[in-house]
Amino acid sequence: TPPHSRTSTNDAASHLVSSRQRPRKPRRVILAPIGPLSSLHDRACELFYALKGGTIDYGAEHARLHGHARFGRTYAKGLWEDWSASKPAHFMGHSLGGPTILKLQSLLREGFFDPALGLSSRPDGPPETRDVLSLEADRLVRSVTSVSSPFRGTQLVYLLGSNPLPYPSVRFLSVGDILAKAV
Repeated sequence: TPPHSRTSTNDAASHLVSSRQRPRKPRRVILAPIGPLSSLHDRACELFYALKGGTIDYGAEHARLHGHARFGRTYAKGLWEDWSASKPAHFMGHSLGGPTILKLQSLLREGFFDPALGLSSRPDGPPETRDVLSLEADRLVRSVTSVSSPFRGTQLVYLLGSNPLPYPSVRFLSVGDILAKAV
């Protein structure tokens, strides 16, 4: 047999890791259950509470505006209850997961989850206090990676005649132009 086929796992690992580096622990991968038909706001809330645990709180104002219940399912135990500013997460989202993670990050910055995180959010306090609290919650996210996420919409709009630059418009006599005039 060729020499490379006799290499054991330990030999391969020591070959790949230099003497100055320690082998890294395997990364923990968590797949969070979020609603496939929920809005971005609802998906971000579902993601947060799936990780931290507790009853999903979509927010009173959001629930009233969109005509659904304020509270969702309860997670007796979060998928990563130790998630904190000292143990931030790397998020990876596919398709609508990318915008969902950005919405989660935005809600963290706004202080939406401060009560669930045990932070004393004071919206009526001085702006410098709110900024400090928002930054504390924002430290929960170390990085965001997205794969095939629709940040600029779907390719279908371009096939129908959309011109994205320098500002959104529809090409004259394209399918989208004719549909827009018919409606």
